[in-house]
Formats: sequence, structure tokens, C-alpha cells
Amino acid sequence: MTKFSYDANGNEKSETDPNNVVKSRGYDAHDRLESVSIGNGVKAIKSSYGFDKQGNVTSRTNPLGYVTSFKYNALNAVERETDPLGKYLYYEYDGETNVTLIESGDGTNKSSVSFTYDHKNNEKSKSVLYRTTTGFNHN
Repeated sequence: MTKFSYDANGNEKSETDPNNVVKSRGYDAHDRLESVSIGNGVKAIKSSYGFDKQGNVTSRTNPLGYVTSFKYNALNAVERETDPLGKYLYYEYDGETNVTLIESGDGTNKSSVSFTYDHKNNEKSKSVLYRTTTGFNHN
């Protein structure tokens, strides 16, 4: 049987599974998830999060210490996500906050998916493009 405990604000504080492995959650002063630790009393695995003033997640640090960063536009929608290896996802939106472009890349390869919408904001079309950069060395 899995057991749960909560803090005074109703946030899930811990979860203990039938194998007695505990998942603990930490929150900041605004009740935003700040960290997650998983362990059995011997070794804990911890992830942590950073936030901007609007409450958007700006960074996520995994248990190995690798950081994924997030950048937001003026409407607090994710504009760019960059992983520890420099791979990225870039997003563009229309005036209705529909995603119109998702671009991913790693410095050598780049792919993108573009979307169009009808007047009711239903997805109308999707177009996929994949590009590879090839370098040449002439002697």
C-alpha cells in the first residue's frame, strides 16, 4: 500500500511505496515544486527546479546535475528549451497562442514542424522539414 503525507498547504510532501522507497517533494514559499528526492534511506536521487518572477520553470536540474533551461515570451509561453548537450526546442505562436512552429536542433541538424489553424483554432495543416548541415574540406 502506498502512503502519502501532505504539508499545511495541501501539497504532497512524501509518498512511500510498498517497498518503503520514499519520494519527497520540496516547495518554495509560493507552493511551487522546488525539488523531488527519491530514496530508500541509503541513497537519494534529487531533481530541482528554478523559477522566474511569473512562476515559470526556468531550469530543471536532474539527479546527475545536468541542467535544462527554459526561456519564455511575453505571454509566459515557452519560447526556447535547451538541454545539457545544447540541443534545443524553439517555439513560435500566433495571436491566439497556438503553436505555429516547433524547431529542434543540435548545431548540425535542424528540423521544424509548422502548423496552421482555421478560424476556430483547430489545427488545419502540419508541415515537417528536416535539414542537415554538411561541411566540406578542400585541400
